[in-house]
Amino acid sequence: MDKDEFLKKLIAFIADNSSELHPKVFKNKIRFGINKSSYTEMRFDYSQNYKGFYLQLASYNREVGDFFEQEMGNAFLKMLEDESKEFRNLFFVQNSFQLSHYYYGFPIMTNDNTGHLYPEMGTTIFNDVLRNLQANHFKFIQAAEVLSPDLLHYIKRFPSCFFNTALVALLIIEKNLLSLDDERVQGLFEYDNIVTKNECKLFSPFDLIFGKKDYQQTAKQRILQRK
Repeated sequence: MDKDEFLKKLIAFIADNSSELHPKVFKNKIRFGINKSSYTEMRFDYSQNYKGFYLQLASYNREVGDFFEQEMGNAFLKMLEDESKEFRNLFFVQNSFQLSHYYYGFPIMTNDNTGHLYPEMGTTIFNDVLRNLQANHFKFIQAAEVLSPDLLHYIKRFPSCFFNTALVALLIIEKNLLSLDDERVQGLFEYDNIVTKNECKLFSPFDLIFGKKDYQQTAKQRILQRK
């Protein structure tokens, strides 16, 4: 099947089966969300090397952008120089082929480790793709739209996919009035303990959720003081 036809049919199929997420279709992406202040985009880009499409998931939230600016001040504003207006509110990005020594990205096909969809497979793979999206991507999209406490599970699972990870965690915890004893909150510190111990010899300080920067340590202390 021609790659342009494949992509057009794939996007239409996903949108037709995700009405609860309020999809809006574009040429190579779908935007999920009911307002402009909080949405997630599912974008498909073609790889000449792999001869297939990979999926990029990106979440934006104005409340998160406001929180970044409030907590980081000029340091955050400097990060925005030469970036698009939308970049201010971006807090999560993951590509379907993305992986590291401690995680794999959300799968887009069963028993696949390439993270790509190949046009020659045609429409026969669409139902399998949809099942994987429903089990993974759609649940994340719903959590991201409302900044659900369940996002903390995703921070622990994919910390490097979040921007200003410590601040995203702090906002979610304060917004949802979570206590320090909440297992989702404790999971963040459990992850950082694993990184600090580094028994696998593959972690670095850059893998920490609560790193050494002032705003990261401030976020950590505010969380530790919660009752």
